[in-house]
Amino acid sequence: MAKSSAKKINKSQLVRDYLAEHPRAKPRVIRPAIKAAFGVDISPQMISMIKTKTKSGGRRKVASAVRAKPARSITAEQLLAAKKLIDHVGGIEHARVLLDVLAKLG
Repeated sequence: MAKSSAKKINKSQLVRDYLAEHPRAKPRVIRPAIKAAFGVDISPQMISMIKTKTKSGGRRKVASAVRAKPARSITAEQLLAAKKLIDHVGGIEHARVLLDVLAKLG
């Protein structure tokens, strides 16, 4: 059986990525932001479950590091631009590496 060439979107990872930037966001805010940026509909129950697991799991360090930064809102346009960048560079991990390098330079 041949593998599909289309990438499957990981809904949980989308929620975790959003929560990394907005640790106090509620499902009613997260859901439309992800839908606008990626065209993916995630139930509020799933978002709540992921949020709960993220708080109790091994991501506490990431969330606390993000909380130390001043809070600011992200627009749907910014999410779309970030998605285009991620697609252009070949994935989230590559984008993170590039952003880390830029942060060190600036």
